[in-house]
Amino acid sequence: MNNSEEKRRDFSKVLKHFLQQIANIAIIVGVVFAFIQIADYRSRTSADIALRFGEYLDDSPYLNISEVLDTEDKSKKVFQPEGLFGVGEIDRYLGTFETLGNLYKKNLIDCETFKVNFAYYIQKIFQNEELRSYINDVDGRGEKWWPNLILIGDTFVYGKNGDCK
Repeated sequence: MNNSEEKRRDFSKVLKHFLQQIANIAIIVGVVFAFIQIADYRSRTSADIALRFGEYLDDSPYLNISEVLDTEDKSKKVFQPEGLFGVGEIDRYLGTFETLGNLYKKNLIDCETFKVNFAYYIQKIFQNEELRSYINDVDGRGEKWWPNLILIGDTFVYGKNGDCK
């Protein structure tokens, strides 16, 4: 073997090692980029959910219910005959927040986005004695009717699960 062949082999080994390191770096950069894209997608999805539900809640009859709840009188009646709304209307209103609670629980809407867009509504719901009693009611098996609504109430009204980090 001559010196020139050894140098070519050594150079080939060094080049192969160098190319392998570049490939490893490229993989790491690709993975980091993918995580950034996923985080950006989740953030956009969370914002999109908030916007869509916000539009939904800003339309009647939900706007009317929100306006009735937005009073200083925490004992104001909401259910008919003393109040303005039937059980079906209240169920649909609370059902919206039950769905939002489920999305929150599954991390499809992040804590900060939820807090900014919906915590006020949740506080108003839980401040109303009649609604709070209705939410805490149980079915024939002793299970709560509104478990996700209770979850977000505990989080955003009673602070049981901490604040957004």
